[in-house]
Amino acid sequence: MSFIRALTFVLAAAFSGALGILAILAGARMLGDVAWSWLLDHRAGVAFLAFIGACLLFIAAHFIRLLVEERQRSLHLSHDGAWGTIALSPGALKQFVGDLLSREIGLESFRVRLEHGDSGLVIGIRTALSSNDTVTDIGERMQRTIAERVSQQIGVDVERVAITVRSMRSASRAAASDERRGV
Repeated sequence: MSFIRALTFVLAAAFSGALGILAILAGARMLGDVAWSWLLDHRAGVAFLAFIGACLLFIAAHFIRLLVEERQRSLHLSHDGAWGTIALSPGALKQFVGDLLSREIGLESFRVRLEHGDSGLVIGIRTALSSNDTVTDIGERMQRTIAERVSQQIGVDVERVAITVRSMRSASRAAASDERRGV
């Protein structure tokens, strides 16, 4: 996660949380004489301030959750070697999986997502296939190849490999698309 993105999440959480707390305190008449005291003279005004405060606290919690998720997603996989720590960035692992998909499976278009699971790494792949391909056969081949190679070469347990086929192109459409691109 970039420093700017993390700083933005922290500031957004702090700002919305502080405003939420102020709105709730104002509604509870704990801030003393406020400029909008006319709002506090009505039950609807107090309820409105409490609602706004709760919404702002919910927004603050959302930004904190985004910060935690982003931090977990960016964690390196590491192993203690004989002479020190060996760390693998998520980008390097995505590149490794992408190379496997290109070279061994023959896919051209895909997106790789990584998550930490309970008992290992969860790898998600979104791809497009040709309508001539058998989805279950290719999916199972992708799952088996990726799980085995990541475990063997990287030394990371793979809990699950989830495949999502986002589109299927006919062979004639794929050939026409390749001709237009000059391939």
